[in-house]
Amino acid sequence: MPSTTPVYKFPYPVGTDRVTDGDNAIQALAERVENVFGALFQAGVVVVTHVTNVYAYTAFTFPRPFPGLPTVMAVSTTGDMFATVIATSPTGATVGSYRPAGPTSFPNNCLWLAFYPGAVSTALEALEASDEQTEGNER
Repeated sequence: MPSTTPVYKFPYPVGTDRVTDGDNAIQALAERVENVFGALFQAGVVVVTHVTNVYAYTAFTFPRPFPGLPTVMAVSTTGDMFATVIATSPTGATVGSYRPAGPTSFPNNCLWLAFYPGAVSTALEALEASDEQTEGNER
């Protein structure tokens, strides 16, 4: 039976684990890392297309919902434009962009980063509850 690290509960094999179970141990570790850190932060690109001198907005959905309201930041990849986050929920956000001059219709690639500070403890609690249920089913 593998052991786990004390804080994030990352699984690792112990001396009595069989080498042939290594693939399962690595899979369990990878899934734990993905679940813990996937709940902590996510990033991506959203395209906001607008006309000159007019604010435009694009809503997007996070790859996976956060357990609470995240902090979201956005930045434009185009030098003469800017981006701002105007609405946030656990499942997505809306990015606004403005271009003061230039072509009448222009796509603005906006990079976004969403961070949920309480996610680690929330994710660990959910994972522990899931682990307890799994262990109960195995008995």
